[in-house]
Amino acid sequence: MTPTRLVLSIALTLALATAASAADQVRLVGGGSKSGKITTATRDGVTVDTVDGAVNVPVGDLRFVILEEEPTLLTQARINFGNGGYETAEEMLSGLRETGGAPKLVKQEIAYYKAACAARLALGGSGDAQEAGRQMTAFIREHGDSFHYYEAVETLGDLRVSLGDFDQAERAYSQLAKAAGIALKARAALLVGRMLQVQGKHEDALKRFDGLIGARVNDPGVAEAQRLAKLAKAESLAATGDLTAGLEIAREVIRSADEREAATLAAGYNALGRCYEAAGESKDALFAYLHTDLLFNTDPLTHAEALAHLGPLWREAGKPDAARDALDRLRRQYAATPQARSAEVR
Repeated sequence: MTPTRLVLSIALTLALATAASAADQVRLVGGGSKSGKITTATRDGVTVDTVDGAVNVPVGDLRFVILEEEPTLLTQARINFGNGGYETAEEMLSGLRETGGAPKLVKQEIAYYKAACAARLALGGSGDAQEAGRQMTAFIREHGDSFHYYEAVETLGDLRVSLGDFDQAERAYSQLAKAAGIALKARAALLVGRMLQVQGKHEDALKRFDGLIGARVNDPGVAEAQRLAKLAKAESLAATGDLTAGLEIAREVIRSADEREAATLAAGYNALGRCYEAAGESKDALFAYLHTDLLFNTDPLTHAEALAHLGPLWREAGKPDAARDALDRLRRQYAATPQARSAEVR
C-alpha cells in the first residue's frame, strides 16, 4: 500500500471507529473535521450544528462525511472506495438493498457510492460504461440536491468521454461551471480543455487552457486547476509541433513546485514524458517517467501512469526485464486503474 493510500485508510478507519459516538462527521480537504448534526445539505455544501454553533462547509472544502445513522457496510464501503477497492466496495453496497426507512442523507450516500463504484470500474475497463452512465444519470436526477452532485456530473462527463460522446460530456462538465465556488468553475474549463485534447482538437484546447491560466483569482482550487492546465497546455503544444515551448512550460511547473508536493512534481514529470513521446524522443521520455517512479511515487494515479509508459519505453530501449518489472508493479499495486487493466502482457 502506498503512503497516500495508507494515510487515507488510517483516517477512514479512525473515522469508522468514532462515527457511532460522534454524531455526523464532516471531514475537510485541508485536514480536520466538523462534528455535530448536519442540518442542511445542498449541492453547494453542508451546514453542521456543532457545539460551537452552526458551521457552513462549502462543497469544495468537503472531503467526505460519515453519518451517525449510516450502516457499517456503507462506512466500510467508503473506506474501500477511497483506497481504490471499487469491486470490494460494490460488493458491500450490494448488501444494502432495503433502504426505504433510512434517513435521506444515508439513502443519498448509498446511491452515490453504488453509482460511483460502477463508474470507476467502467472507467478502469472492467465495467459497462453505458450502464454506469445510466446509474450516474439516475443519481443526478433523483438526488440533485446532494453534496455529491458536482462529483457526479464530472464522473458522468468522464464516462461520456470514454464512450466518445463528447457533446454529452461537455454538457455534463458545464454543470460544474454553474457551481457557486470559483474553483469548480475553473475545473469545468480544465475538463472541457482535456476533452478537446482527447479529440485531437489541440488548438481549441489551447484556447481553453490559456483562458484558465490567465484568470487572476486568489483561490487554492483555482491555482491547482491552473497548474494542471499548464501541464495540459504543454502536451498540446508538443502534439502540435512546438516541443520547445511545451517542455519549457512543464519544466516551469516542476521548478515552481515545492519538493514536498510529490503529486504536482509527478504530474509535471509525466507531462514532460508525454511531450517527449509526442516528439518521438523515447530516451528522454523514459528518464522523465523515471523521476515519477523513483522520486515522486506517492500519488497512485500519477505513479500508475508513469509505470504504464515505462513498460513499453523500457522494451523499446532493449530492457525487457525492466519493462516486465514496471508492468508487474503496475498490475500489482494499481490493479483498479485504467492503466493496469489495459497493460500489455508480454
